[in-house]
Amino acid sequence: MRDPAILAACPVPDDETLVEVPPGLLAYLALDGLDGTARHPVPPIVHVRENGNYIMQGRCVTVIETLGQLTIPVHETCIQVAKPAVAALLVRG
Repeated sequence: MRDPAILAACPVPDDETLVEVPPGLLAYLALDGLDGTARHPVPPIVHVRENGNYIMQGRCVTVIETLGQLTIPVHETCIQVAKPAVAALLVRG
């Protein structure tokens, strides 16, 4: 996340970061038994962009083995969010 306005509005601890997540990506949570639509903005969502994408806050994933299992562009990163926190932001319906 490099948007100066969002970074200024959402202070982040040193061991966390912000990532931008398209809403459609949350559909994959169903593979882990979670489904529904996101209530926003509730943590870990800290902001919703005009295009509908979520800005989410969480701990940076730094474990090399975990990162090696992901297919993400080199310029992107990912965060770890506890399953109960994700479940709490979803509304079934």
